[in-house]
Amino acid sequence: DQRWFKSEQEEAQFKEAINGTGDGLASLLSHMELAEGDDSPTRSTGDARGGAAAAARQRRQKGNAAPEARRELLTFEMFEQLFQGHKTLRSLSVSTLYREAFSYIKGSREAMKTKEGYLSRDEYIALASKMSPLPAEMRGVAYDAFEDYLRKKRRHRLYDVCDVVFHLFTQVRQGEVRHSPLHRVIIDEVQDLTMAELAL
Repeated sequence: DQRWFKSEQEEAQFKEAINGTGDGLASLLSHMELAEGDDSPTRSTGDARGGAAAAARQRRQKGNAAPEARRELLTFEMFEQLFQGHKTLRSLSVSTLYREAFSYIKGSREAMKTKEGYLSRDEYIALASKMSPLPAEMRGVAYDAFEDYLRKKRRHRLYDVCDVVFHLFTQVRQGEVRHSPLHRVIIDEVQDLTMAELAL
């Protein structure tokens, strides 16, 4: 009794997400609650997923809380602004920091297997030279900048593509993704995808 097609309501919700008229990609991250005083998202599980977001909506409806600011998708330009004048730029360029963060620390296949969605400092530094072109002695500096990025991301209520990929990857791994069968997937400009996106 498996449904092969989405209902009209499901199709409408999907189109809203794609067109940006609904909650969009941010709704995929509703299970990631930003803990007070924490620099990185904490993930709720099971029936609690989305509970905080639902409670916040109820409070707003009752007039007990101000509307919550929507999280915004990070772009390279925004990443560049976050690191404007940063001490790390004395030794590494913004483009290098961006590459290391989103191609290796968060964008690698290994990162998808972690609990946090990104490599630890030791895991990143231990990467083979063919995986990351940055010399091992400079990776500690890059990771310092990455940790600073996590703090800035939380402060400015941002999320990045790797957050979405990790969420989807986790859902697939746990068998919680339900969708119509995909018989073929055609990908253009596949060289622009990270290893994490290819794994997904």
